[in-house]
Amino acid sequence: MDVITDNAVPPHDRDELKRSWQEHHKIAAPKGLSTKTLSLDDAYRAQAKQHGGLTVDATEQLFKIAKAYAVREQQDKTAQPIGPGTRLVRNWHSQAYVVDILDKGYLWQGQLYGSLSEIARTITGTRWSGPRFFGVKA
Repeated sequence: MDVITDNAVPPHDRDELKRSWQEHHKIAAPKGLSTKTLSLDDAYRAQAKQHGGLTVDATEQLFKIAKAYAVREQQDKTAQPIGPGTRLVRNWHSQAYVVDILDKGYLWQGQLYGSLSEIARTITGTRWSGPRFFGVKA
């Protein structure tokens, strides 16, 4: 079976890809959707037309996964925001890093920092979103 790979996707004009999306999905392409994603959607539809789409079982499984993800994402949105008195623990390269959230900053190894990102950058040596590194909502 021939598979259309990312490199084999024919180049299309973004407006053409958006029209194709609208025609197939019966809704406008979401704002911010990349040209690459629009191209991959177009390529998948061409491949499915030629070779057949997903089986019913595969489609049902994907919907179950998407539903579970949506439920988890909604639970994350209702989680309490972090605040003073919270202790964050992050394991990084087999070492635990503990940060205490104070009224006026973040305490790590006896030093006060203005942001979690400063701490994450110090720990990793690269630019990180502090909240993402510590797994919390900002």
